[in-house]
Amino acid sequence: MNTGVDGGVDHVAASASRIGPAVGADQASRLRALVGQAGNAGQVGAGAARGDEVSAWRRAGHAGVPVVAITSGKGGVGKTNLAVNLSIALAARGARVTLVDADLGMANTDVLLGLSPSRRIDAVVGSSGGGSWSLAGVCVEAPGGFRLVPGSAGVARMANLPRESRAAMIDALSTLSASSDVVLIDTGAGAHAGVTSFVRAADVALVVVTPEPTSIADAYAMVKCLTDAGRMREAMPRVMLVVNQAVDEEEARGVHARIAAVSARFLGAEPGMLGWVPSDAGVGRAVRARVPFVMREPRGAAGLAVGRLAGAIEERLMPCRAEHVANRGGWLARLVRWYEGNGGGAVGMAR
Repeated sequence: MNTGVDGGVDHVAASASRIGPAVGADQASRLRALVGQAGNAGQVGAGAARGDEVSAWRRAGHAGVPVVAITSGKGGVGKTNLAVNLSIALAARGARVTLVDADLGMANTDVLLGLSPSRRIDAVVGSSGGGSWSLAGVCVEAPGGFRLVPGSAGVARMANLPRESRAAMIDALSTLSASSDVVLIDTGAGAHAGVTSFVRAADVALVVVTPEPTSIADAYAMVKCLTDAGRMREAMPRVMLVVNQAVDEEEARGVHARIAAVSARFLGAEPGMLGWVPSDAGVGRAVRARVPFVMREPRGAAGLAVGRLAGAIEERLMPCRAEHVANRGGWLARLVRWYEGNGGGAVGMAR
């Protein structure tokens, strides 16, 4: 129905038919190159070291606290904006939410929130790797009622963390469990090890995709990377799509159907669909104002859609809490009350 969607899936299918389950020698296709890079990243440390980055975290069972990784095959699809607003929507439902900005070296969740944190995640990451770290020590209270672990921006050593340091950081997620009902991880974009390490530590991986052909192709590449990695390891998250900036539900479901069909044909598995967020001019206005759109325009199309996504996450990962929230009234009413009680949404600059 949409030429962009059809073009994207044609590109995915053509590339996937040449790639198959494994990466071939022809590197002409950009998608082929990306998937090849993803496959190599997933196989780093194969053998005795395989799975070491998340093994301790998995063995600990992260204290029963569900972990959701929000990721994407390419940048510019609204991944971080979704992570921030989803955190607020979950908090408005009464959940204790912690968002970890794990876009190492290029973090910007604090920018969307109008914050200027004095300490960031690099403060607890030793330059030599290893050690015992506490992410709870750098948490800040964010507008909307959740806690944020601010990421680093422009720090070269964070953008190129060795495997041992990534493993220690993932283990440090356990320090957030005691004070959280759910932990969200905003990863970087792409399928390199700095992204997939955090995705593998999650229970659910939300792959954000738009109807643009490049986004569809890259979303399939990310699904392929995670599927291939899942065949190599015992524990991998469930992969689900969130279609962002869709014109309507039909377009959103069309994007999911096409990626799912190609994945089923060439990977033998297909991602589910958690939900979709419509294209909404209010999102851009909120970004420019440095106020999350679920707070600035809570009754806007995008804000309501993110509320539904929060409900879906709660229902799937926190069923007892979902039942409790249903008996206490709507999340939107609580968010509006919070908004009005904090100066109508005027977000101050934290110093």
